[in-house]
Amino acid sequence: MARITEWNAKKAGKKDGKNDYPPPNYDGQNGKYSEFEHEVAAVAAEEIDNAVKEWKRRETETLKELETLVPELRTSFQRFNNILETCKKQFGEDVAPEPPRRYGKAIFILLLLLIFEGGVNILTFHFLREPGLTTIIIGLALTLLIPFAGFYSGKILKAKEKRPMEWAFAAILVILAVTLILIVAQGRKIGIEVRKLDPKVVEITFWIFLVMNIIFFTFALIDGYYYSYTYPSLQKAYEELRRRKRQYMNRRARLIDAFNETLGYVRQKLDTAQYLSLVYREANRRARGHVPPDQLPKYFQGGFILPVKIPSEFAQYLNQDDPVKAYEQELMTKPTIREGQDLIDEIEIFER
Repeated sequence: MARITEWNAKKAGKKDGKNDYPPPNYDGQNGKYSEFEHEVAAVAAEEIDNAVKEWKRRETETLKELETLVPELRTSFQRFNNILETCKKQFGEDVAPEPPRRYGKAIFILLLLLIFEGGVNILTFHFLREPGLTTIIIGLALTLLIPFAGFYSGKILKAKEKRPMEWAFAAILVILAVTLILIVAQGRKIGIEVRKLDPKVVEITFWIFLVMNIIFFTFALIDGYYYSYTYPSLQKAYEELRRRKRQYMNRRARLIDAFNETLGYVRQKLDTAQYLSLVYREANRRARGHVPPDQLPKYFQGGFILPVKIPSEFAQYLNQDDPVKAYEQELMTKPTIREGQDLIDEIEIFER
């Protein structure tokens, strides 16, 4: 408590002790203890009350978020189950979502292919004495088109749920890549005639260019196949369900964290108040000198606990052996939390 320190307690205890205050009949009951300790209790109660109000504000805010999240979680679970049943009817009972993949490695491989693709294309065109602008345009076109066409084709090949539009798009990409390569081949012939280049050198260079692009396309196709899902629509529904589940669990954890934070704060304030009361009494006793025990306040002689008022909505948990468990049980009486937990239980049964 910043407003009252140990130094304040010692000073107040010394001053009151010299004045033989509190009197011997003060037994600590019904407010019969020093004014300083009354002040300590009041300050502690005020700070605890503010902390509890902030906790209730955070709790109310989080519960409102859960009122929105739980219906979304239920909808996601229903959508996932519907898609799963459809996939099982179409592809067999062994259909199940796959473990989530990290696309970082797949994207890294694709970027490497793009870099190598661009380098090979531009160097090839430069060797064949293509004009600078043509070199850049064709090189970039092939650099972007061939790896992307391979990656997307691999993704389509992996998926058992193949839509006609996806097949058509993959075919268009491949056709465009082949067409562009054929255009480049035709351009080589023209280049031979116009620039009077050695036909063998041009042919060998072009074949190297062609083989390298096929290799890049193949690597991109394998990359796309390996990192894609067998049942994309099911996987999408599963990822959405997992995201909703994480959101719900994060909110639940936020409730417990806020309670734990407040619990620690309240206990710390109570301990500080008791410590300041003890420091005050020790300083008071020393200031009185050697006096008979019956001349000391009665509550100095026992294990006096300074009473600090705590809001009832929080005090109920402090009386429990396990306050956190008691709070969790209280949360489960709220319809939103209970419904959300029932859904989580169903989801976890499936995930086993």
